[in-house]
Amino acid sequence: MIATNAAWLKELLADTSEGPLSFDVLAGVLRLSHKYDAPILRTHALRHLAAVVVGRNYGHLLRPPSVDLPVRTHESLAPLKALISTAREVHALWILPHLLYWASLYPAQQLAARQIWKGLHCQLSTIDLVACFAGYQHTILGDPDIAPFKSDPCEVDDCLCKRSSPNHYKGHNRFLESPFTRSWVFVGKLNDGMHCYGTRESAYRKWKGKVWGQIPAAYGLPSWDVLNSMLCADLDVSADVDRQGPSWMRASASLVVCY
Repeated sequence: MIATNAAWLKELLADTSEGPLSFDVLAGVLRLSHKYDAPILRTHALRHLAAVVVGRNYGHLLRPPSVDLPVRTHESLAPLKALISTAREVHALWILPHLLYWASLYPAQQLAARQIWKGLHCQLSTIDLVACFAGYQHTILGDPDIAPFKSDPCEVDDCLCKRSSPNHYKGHNRFLESPFTRSWVFVGKLNDGMHCYGTRESAYRKWKGKVWGQIPAAYGLPSWDVLNSMLCADLDVSADVDRQGPSWMRASASLVVCY
């Protein structure tokens, strides 16, 4: 519900760097502007929606997430469900790859449960539940177990590759289970031969780009080109939003504001 005073309108038109609107106001403006075809209100509201996820770095919505999310608890899933449902309702499909990917990392019983958050009943639709399960299977089964794969000798006696294969193979596979939520730079803090590290990093980059390129199809969404066009039209930004530039590995894609 939207407040009867006009304070929300000032917040809506303000720069998103001041912080996104509260969710109840944002969702109300999005639904009304979408229903009654109010493009200016819709654009500003969608910019606030994007700011919840990536701040003002809209191009990061088209790149693989690379930063850990906050601790995933049963409670923290409710606002994520609310965001997914709202984005689906107003046809902001360009934000769903990240939101559905994050949701798919939760246990199935939590995804299917109805939760109450800020007085709202939050529950994923059947189409979003199916998308989460299909996307999870695609991402996890696509993991090539990069770290333990090397067989040639390394010049460092205590190299991570030597320690992870074969004795620590299973443990390291668990570490790689959800590689999109692991910042690769953290691995460099371990004692690791530079040749092995460079080889694994290169393989990881190639794998990550390949899997992320297939994410829309895995989650039942339009292609990246279509999502890119939708994002540019909805947010009124240039059509040359970069999703494969040199900074894609450093894209910060955790929830900027945890409602």
